[in-house]
Amino acid sequence: MSNMKTCGHGRENYVVIHYKHNHSWFESPKGGRHPSAYSMLQCKKCRAVFSSKSKYVDDLPREEGD
Repeated sequence: MSNMKTCGHGRENYVVIHYKHNHSWFESPKGGRHPSAYSMLQCKKCRAVFSSKSKYVDDLPREEGD
C-alpha cells in the first residue's frame, strides 16, 4: 500500500477497493473482514493505493465485490 495521502490525479479517478473495512492479519480471524473508519482507494490512472476516512469516499464508485 502506498504511504501517500493521495496521488494528485483527482477524486474523479478514484475507486473504492474496501469501503470502511480492512483485511488485517493482526486481528482475529486473520485476514478476515474487519470494520474500520478508513476506506481503501485506488487511482484508475496511476494505480496508486491509499486509505482515507474523508466524507467524499461515500460518493465514489466502488469496485465490484466490495
